[in-house]
Amino acid sequence: MKKERAIIIKDPRLRRVRNEFRILLKLWTSKVISDLLDKSIVYIENHEDGKLRENHNKISELKLNLELSICYCRSCGRDTLDMVYVPSMNQWICVECNSKRLYFAELREEILTEMTTMDIEDFLERLSGGEGVALSRFGSKCNGYEDSRRILDEMGIIKDIQDKFLELCGYYGGYCDCEILLNAAREF
Repeated sequence: MKKERAIIIKDPRLRRVRNEFRILLKLWTSKVISDLLDKSIVYIENHEDGKLRENHNKISELKLNLELSICYCRSCGRDTLDMVYVPSMNQWICVECNSKRLYFAELREEILTEMTTMDIEDFLERLSGGEGVALSRFGSKCNGYEDSRRILDEMGIIKDIQDKFLELCGYYGGYCDCEILLNAAREF
């Protein structure tokens, strides 16, 4: 599909049927994978490497097809909600995760009108340097967003934009100063 598509079912009885169908499909997939794993044990005992590799390829293909299906949201894992297909992600996600995705995409655009990419790079560099979080193999000295707020203040970023920037960092997995460096930095 080339366009974003939403499959929304309003009738509660049809929702129940959809949810039961999803459960059946997942149970069937689990059963097939279990059978293939049982065969793998026999192939290992008989030293049949070719058949073992073929078996593992089938298992991987089944798992991938289930992950890419409409049966559950790849973002949150829920399987009882209406789904939206997002072509840029090539996956189905629930309507709630899609709403979040759209909100944070707009938030990112808003932040990029106030902060340049160079500002963000400068912030990340200062946060990882001596004036921010001291990450090392022995741990870090992380105190929530304390260093982030101080550095953003020094850069002249207004409080409203700071809050939005840190909210976006949280969405990317940066729930504190050190996690901004470990998780959120790669998203900018």
